[in-house]
Parts: sequence; C-alpha cells; structure tokens
Amino acid sequence: MLRRPLTRLASVLQAPSVSGIIRSLAILVVGVIAVGGLLPFLDRFEPIRTWLAIPLGVILAWQVVVNLGWAGVGLVVTRRLLPVGLPPIERLCISAAVGVTGFAFGLYLLGALHLFKPAFAAGLALAFLAAGLPSLLRWWRQAAASDPFGELPKRWLGTAVAVFGIFGIGMAYLGVLTPDAINYDSRWMHLSSAQDYAREGRLVAFPGDWQRMYPHLGSILHTWDFLVPGLSEPLTRWMMALHTEFSLFLWTLVGVGCAVRWLAAEKRVRGAWAAFFLFPGIFVYDGNMGGSQDHVAASFAMPLFMLSVRLTAQRSDAAFALWGIVGAGALLSKFQSLYFIGPMTVVLVWQMVRAGESFRLACRRILRVAGIILATVVVVTAPHFGKNIVFSGNPFYPLAQDWFTGSRPTVPDAPLLVRYLLTDWNCRPSGDAWNRFVQALGLTFSFAFKPHYAFMGNLPTFGFLFTLTLPMLLFVTGARRLWVGAMVSLMALFCWASTYLVDRNLQIILPLLVATTAAVLVRAWAVGRFARLGVIALVALQIIWGGDLWFAGSDRTTSSISLIRSTLDGRARSRFAGMSADYFALDRVLPKDAVVLVHHWHPQLGINRRTYLDWAGFQGLVDYRGFKNVRDFYDRLRALGVTHVVYLPGEQAGSSKQEDVILLSLALGYGQPRTRFGMFEMFPLPAAAPPSRPPLQVVTIGLEKYADGLYDISDLGTCRFLPVAYQHYPPPRLRPGAAGFDPLLASADAVMVGTGVPLDASVSAMLAREFQMAVPYPGLSVYIRRNA
Repeated sequence: MLRRPLTRLASVLQAPSVSGIIRSLAILVVGVIAVGGLLPFLDRFEPIRTWLAIPLGVILAWQVVVNLGWAGVGLVVTRRLLPVGLPPIERLCISAAVGVTGFAFGLYLLGALHLFKPAFAAGLALAFLAAGLPSLLRWWRQAAASDPFGELPKRWLGTAVAVFGIFGIGMAYLGVLTPDAINYDSRWMHLSSAQDYAREGRLVAFPGDWQRMYPHLGSILHTWDFLVPGLSEPLTRWMMALHTEFSLFLWTLVGVGCAVRWLAAEKRVRGAWAAFFLFPGIFVYDGNMGGSQDHVAASFAMPLFMLSVRLTAQRSDAAFALWGIVGAGALLSKFQSLYFIGPMTVVLVWQMVRAGESFRLACRRILRVAGIILATVVVVTAPHFGKNIVFSGNPFYPLAQDWFTGSRPTVPDAPLLVRYLLTDWNCRPSGDAWNRFVQALGLTFSFAFKPHYAFMGNLPTFGFLFTLTLPMLLFVTGARRLWVGAMVSLMALFCWASTYLVDRNLQIILPLLVATTAAVLVRAWAVGRFARLGVIALVALQIIWGGDLWFAGSDRTTSSISLIRSTLDGRARSRFAGMSADYFALDRVLPKDAVVLVHHWHPQLGINRRTYLDWAGFQGLVDYRGFKNVRDFYDRLRALGVTHVVYLPGEQAGSSKQEDVILLSLALGYGQPRTRFGMFEMFPLPAAAPPSRPPLQVVTIGLEKYADGLYDISDLGTCRFLPVAYQHYPPPRLRPGAAGFDPLLASADAVMVGTGVPLDASVSAMLAREFQMAVPYPGLSVYIRRNA
C-alpha cells in the first residue's frame, strides 16, 4: 500500500531540481553555522562592534539605497516625460540626475517643515527606492536585452583601458575614504551647513557667513548623510558625505561614457569613461573630491549635454521639462554651473533652428520651450531662493544687495565688499573689456599650461589632452558631432576664463572636456596605423607626466590605508583619534546652547554649535568699523547672543588694524579664562559688560602703510584685502616729536609694531612695564595696555 507513494517520493528526491535545492540549502546551513561559530571566536581578539566594516557597511548599504532611489524615481519621471528616444544607459544617466534633484527638493521640503529627523531622512530614501524599484527592474530587463554597455575593444587595448580605469577609480576611492580628505571649503561651508541643518532639525539661515547662503545642493544632500540612522561616530558621518560625493562621481563616469558614444557616432564604445583619469587634476588638492560642490555640479554636466542633443528630435515639448530639472539641479549645486548651462542652451537653440522647420515655426517652438524650461527651473529652485527671501529679503543674498536694498543682515558698503572680497577681485580678469576678451580667448586654449589659483605652484596639473587633440579634428572624417562637443567645451572654458580664474572651478566642466577628448581619440584611432602611433605617443606622455600627480594626495591615501589597517594594528577604538582634534576638543567643552564667534577663520566643521564669522566681506553681522572701544564690540556680541569667542593667536592678522586691536583688547582685558585647544584659543564672553570708555588710542611703529604716530581707533579701519584704490590710510593724529614715542605711549591703549623694527630702550621698557604682548602676527606684533 505504501510502495507507490514511497517510490514517488524517492523519484522526487532524486530529481535534478530538487537535489540542487537540497544541496544548496545544505551549503547555506553549513555557511551559517560556520559564521555563527567564527564570530564569537574573532570577537575574543577584537570586539566585532569596533570593526571598521560595521560603519562602512552601514555607509555602503545606505549609498546603495539612495542611489537606486535616485535612479528609480528618475526613471519614473523620464519615462513619463520622454517615453522613447533614449538608449537605456543614457536614460539611466539622465534619470539619476533627475532623481538627485528630486531628492534634494524633498529634503528642502522636510527642512522647511522642521522635519530634519533620522526617521524622515530614512523614510525619504526608502520611499524613493520603493517608488522607483519597478522602473529599475524594467530598465534592467530592457538594458540586458539591448546590451547597453557595448563591448570592450579587442585584445590588449581592452585590457589596458579596463585596468587603467579601475585603477583610477580605486585611487579616487582611497582619496575619499578617510575623513582627513575633507577640504578647507567643505569644513567651512558645505559639510558645516549640513551639520547645522541636522543639529537644528530644519533649514536655518547663516547670517554670519555669506558663503553659506549660496545655493549648495551638496549641503542639502549631506544633511541626509548626517541624519540617517546607524552611525554614531561624527567622523563616520563625514565619511558618509564623502561616499555620497563619490557616488555622484561614478554617475559622472557613466555620463562621460554616454556622451562619448554620441560624440564619436559609435554605438559600441566601451571603457571610454576611463579617459577621465587622463586628467590627473582630479587627484590634486582643490581639484580632488573632498566634500565640496564642484563634483556635485559636474555630475549634471553630461545628463544636460545628452538632453541638449537628444530632445529636439522629440515631438512633445513637455520633454523639455527634463532639461529644466537637470539644469536647475546644476544651478542649485553651484552658480558656476552656468559655465556649461550657457553653452548647452546655445546647442539646444541651434538644434531647434536646424530641425528643418521654417524660421517662424522654429522661433515659436523656441519660445514655448523657453517657457517650459524657465517655469521648471523656477519651481525646482524655489526652495532655495524662497528660503533666502524669508531669511534675508533677497532671493540672491548675499549678491544683489544694491538691488535689494532691504537685504538683511547687512553692513555699510556691503555691495562693495561682496564685489571685491566675497568674490575675490584677485581672481578676476583685469583691464578694459577688450583686454579681458583677448585674455579670456587666449586662456581658453592655454588654461592647461598656465595654472592660476592652484596649490602646487606653477606646476600644470590639470591635463593637456583636450587642447592638444583639437587639431586632430581637422583630419578625422564625419566629425560634425565632435565639433559640437569641442565648441561647447570651448564656450564653457571661455565663460570660466572671462569671469573667475579659480582652477578648482574647471572641475565643473571637466566631464565635457573628457568626453570630447575621448571621442576625438576614438575617431583618430580609427583613421589608421600611423594615427594610432600618434595617439599612443600623446596619451603615453600624458600618463607619464600625470603619474606622479596620482599620488599628489598621498596624505589622504595614507590616512585611508591607516584607517583600513586600524583593527589589525590594535587601534580599532582610537582609529579616529587625532582627526580634527582641535575642533572636537572645543565641541566637548562648549555648552550645548553656546553661540560662538569664530574670529578671522572660516572652517567650523566639528564645532557643532551655532557659529558666526567676523571676517570682513564674508558676513553682514559684525562690522568692526563701527566699534570705538571694547564696550561697543561687547554690546554687539551680546545682542547677537554670542556666548564664546574663538580665535587663532598669531595665525594671521585681521582684515584691518582696528579689528585686531578691538578683538585682542576684549580677549586680554576681559576674556577669562582663556583656554587653548591646539591652534585655537577660546574664552567666554564675560557676564559683566566692560566699562564705557573714550575711543581707543593706538600707536603704530614701523608699519608698512600707516605712518608712525598716535591714531584714533576709527582711523585704522581700512581693509587690507580691498583693491588699492579703496584703501585709505590717514595721517596720525599725533606724530612722535623730540621726546620720541614716550608721550604717545603714555596715552595709548594699544601699540602695533612692525616685525624687526628696532625700538629705543625707553620704548621697550615702557612696553614691558605697561603693556602685554597680545600676539606676534607675521610682520606685526600687537601690545595691549595692562588692565585696559
């Protein structure tokens, strides 16, 4: 009776499919048991909770979630607005940019609603993932069927390109793995803004720091990095932010590959993204990834380019809303994105004009498209510019304060300070309009050979191949698309060369240059054997020259390797010790409700408190020109709610001599106790106000631009960073007479002496007896009267 069922059961167990499942489950059980036994064993050597793999795993898991969410939601939007007409890989690239912009928009809304909380940050990412997952799966099936990734070049070249590109990605990742990779500007603006948003749980204004009022989409994204659950160590939050930037960089590489295919008119060009690493400036400080906005803005360049050359073939004008979304994302990342937005607008218009319609119809369509794009940009950028209107009464604050006269907070001559200090006049082309045009035109072709605002002296680090491959365009066939890429790139370079000569900003347009260069090399390679020898020689020389530059960030790479080895070296519990130690030391001591004035120093990341700056031209709260004595300064700080002052003794003199005397008079006369934290010195604002006194009197001896004599403090308010035409140095109220400086010193509250200036014995004796040296700055020593 049981024979037949048993026979059937035996046959089922022996079936190949069932047998495979059983064996698979058995291996799973063995693996789980092995892991369960091994973990307690390893925990005896180093507690598992201290492994770097734990926070790094959390970081990578969240990066997978948010990147899939970006791409998925972007695919939903692009399919609705542009259902056909894009190759799968291009659609994914554009969708990621659309998703990033949408994600930032969602974060703006959360911040406006005071919902910057871990639960809402996680919920937003998971909601994006859930909403986009079906579209992602459908895209994957279509992409697999159409082979969107093309094929590798044959033989040795394919292997060489793959190895080169993978090595470049690995070196770039080692450069961002460590919190030490975070650069000066990010410590000042980008990550510190995210730190403040996350701490306050909402969007906040930065009245004491004009730079942080600019559009910084990266700071909004990094707010999410500072909020998501699973990370307790502050420095792992910094690592999360760096990983977000790195993920955007990977999307940039995808975009470069897409653009090369279009430019080279080749359907199957694989590995072209590796050309990015022929431009070694990506590894050099200030051009590298370090938490700032340049690479965030650059991630929008290629999606916008592909939309500019693809959209005009679409019948539906609604598809141009995609262009507006991506363009708005770029604009929200950094104003300098206009370097590529402008030229791509020209391409878009040109494509519509040559689309075959009559001139009248083309003009009508251009107007319709312009309206759609403008409306989209206004809607997408409204959270940022609306925030500025609410907080400052000026959507473009701190810019345009001469147009929006009700801008707040402000100081006298604010438009002048913005024009020459906030946007450093030393970095702008000089001369009349014609000379500036000629200089910019020359620099468009010589920029790679002539560094400007760079940190490696006159060493050219950017990469030469874009400029040197341009002549090859004359000798390749079917180069119309290549010329489009070249002209857009040259226009972008000209925009940079005409406005603000900071080499770091070239990273924003670098994807354009890389894609054009790679496409030219691909087409030149196809011309013939002799052409290939020329291509090999040129590329080889660039690689040889740039090889050293790949290790220009060796300190960051070494720090990353040290971080990886920390468990093996027995430093698991102290792997982050020493990183930004001065800032964290301040953070541990300051009360939770402290409000800190950071004097003449920009970086604030790690001091997780509300901070104000006092640097002239970078804020509208503190204007030393209005302070005649210590009481005036104290009253202003108390009105702002400042509780502590932080400064760097001897680091560098302030913007004006008046600033130095006022700040140091408060510090030495009333700032007790003064506590040292590495390079910083901190003191609490005293509870009792200093007495009201007449304006401070200052004696100058041997200064470069102020004549020797006695000055009223108001005479020393000239900002040394302004152009010479705006610097005014009045004569002293009293000059030293036959009796020398002694009568002047008797009535002085402070003395400023140039470094190396010989002093009479009587002057030296009086300084030692009645004054105390505040700080010796480079080129200047400041003395404050005792008990002043």
